[in-house]
Amino acid sequence: MKHDVQIKNLMVFFLFMTATSCGLIPLTPKQIAKKVMPSVVVISTKDCQGNDLALGSGFFIESDLIVTNVHVMKNAFSATAKSLDENVIYEVTKVIGFTNKNDLCVLKLKNAKCKPLKIDADCKVEIGDQVYAAGNPHGLEGSLSKGIVSAVRSKTGLFQIDAPISPGSSGGPLVNSKGNVIGIIVSSLVSGQNLNFAVPVKYLKKITLDWEIPISNFGFDYARNGLDKEHLKGPVKSIISQKEMYHRSFEEYSSYNELGDILAYRSNFVDEYGNKDHYDHEYEYDKDGLLAFKTIKTYDENGELKESLRVEFKKQDKKPVKIRDYNSLKNEHLGIIVAGGYDTGGGIRWDCQGQSLEHLNTYNLGNKILIDNEKYTYTPDGLISEIIRIQNDLLKEIVKFEYEYDNFGNWTSRTTYVNKGAGFSADIVERRKINYYEQVFQ
Repeated sequence: MKHDVQIKNLMVFFLFMTATSCGLIPLTPKQIAKKVMPSVVVISTKDCQGNDLALGSGFFIESDLIVTNVHVMKNAFSATAKSLDENVIYEVTKVIGFTNKNDLCVLKLKNAKCKPLKIDADCKVEIGDQVYAAGNPHGLEGSLSKGIVSAVRSKTGLFQIDAPISPGSSGGPLVNSKGNVIGIIVSSLVSGQNLNFAVPVKYLKKITLDWEIPISNFGFDYARNGLDKEHLKGPVKSIISQKEMYHRSFEEYSSYNELGDILAYRSNFVDEYGNKDHYDHEYEYDKDGLLAFKTIKTYDENGELKESLRVEFKKQDKKPVKIRDYNSLKNEHLGIIVAGGYDTGGGIRWDCQGQSLEHLNTYNLGNKILIDNEKYTYTPDGLISEIIRIQNDLLKEIVKFEYEYDNFGNWTSRTTYVNKGAGFSADIVERRKINYYEQVFQ
């Protein structure tokens, strides 16, 4: 009789274990919060003038290392991480590892000694598993939401979850019913109710922590993809642009992968005499989404391949050598032969978005000095709206740009107007046809 009771109890135990995620005895939501929230942080980024830029979430994986999404750091010049447990704000000193492909980065904190969360990369996540998402939606610190795994997307590897998340939750931990990290919150599809996603923690385990990238460099040179740098919105697949300029006909083609990285760029133009010029750029990326190879192809006027050059980008070549300076005009291109003389000085001044505000060039032509100055203004979306060209303190010309947009907010037509003193006249009309990926998660 005693033996039968033991067998019955053992059967009940195994049934309970198989009914929970990865055979774990589940914690209560209160226990989950007590275990997880002390290791969660609020990440704040600022631009080069100290203005607030973005809010995100993260969590400790070691006493002084946190994880978040790459896109949280986009355009950042500096960053801090606030510990929800200690209510202490730590300076983010550098990025020591990242993968653009999976939108994950590891940040080093100054003087931090906090408790890390346990990473569970071995647990098989299945549809119906109970999960908890921790983060700071809309800056509301220390939020914990409960849900289930709705799907495991085979194409992207993402976990689709119904636990509610909002902007500000990006980078927060997704934990199982034992409070162990199984994923990192990455995005929410606005068009679908509670259609939210997390990156499996196995991709975090694959990151090599051998970088030392200042935040200002990472925010501009690594966290932005090809679409960001071209101020493009939505899932752009390819662009064909055409324009007539200075008796020449130009056609350009660009294509992008689903991560927003440029795959190919092609340029064709024909001058007023029928002479043709054509070249291609093709791009290849490594497993982390970093540029690995660039192939440059040039063609003769008959369209026959003339030269193909494949350039490899090694990891050490991608490490920054200096921090970007936004506030001063820097000498960038001395000794360039121009109009029979030499460029004896010059510089570029940037704004906090990495856009050039001013170009200054000084030319010594022997019998006189020419000082060329160009000043740029931009639309709120980062598109150039006006150029003022001044030579030796005299206004040379004003160039204005007008745009027409598609439903994603990308421009499809740009008209350039030039005023050299007699009023504005349309000079160049450029049109673009933009194709998009279907937003289907598989």
